[in-house]
Amino acid sequence: MTTPAWFERWVQVWPGHIAAGGPDGEEKARAILDMFHPEGVYEDVAGNVSWSGEEELRGMFAMSYGWCPTLLHTPLHTQTDGRLYAIEWRMDGRGGGEFAGFPAHDKPFSVRGVSTGEADADGRIVRHSDYWNLMDWMAQCGHVPPLGEL
Repeated sequence: MTTPAWFERWVQVWPGHIAAGGPDGEEKARAILDMFHPEGVYEDVAGNVSWSGEEELRGMFAMSYGWCPTLLHTPLHTQTDGRLYAIEWRMDGRGGGEFAGFPAHDKPFSVRGVSTGEADADGRIVRHSDYWNLMDWMAQCGHVPPLGEL
């Protein structure tokens, strides 16, 4: 099966959701928003939060940038059946602001995750869910003891 053009584009633009909330992020924000269905839902399962619609997505971009402006997402493996998709990725960053009740810190971290989602017949994202290892992030950032010591 040939990979749909919308999916190839999504894999390119989705990692820009952090920079999209920064001072020079409008181009990245627009690229993501143009691919999202107006009623599509973006969910961060680890953070127990979701966003829908352009205004909320822009808020998510700003919140993400405020959490860790240095954060980079690197897609590792991708797959799609033409409508449903999965993207395995790694996020790397250093420091960051408060997140889900955890205080700001200055430590480096590298955490793996996966995103799953669905596009409509026009290739617009109707659902995107990020699943990542919150416990690993908490340990690397000093919020809990190292995982081998629990």
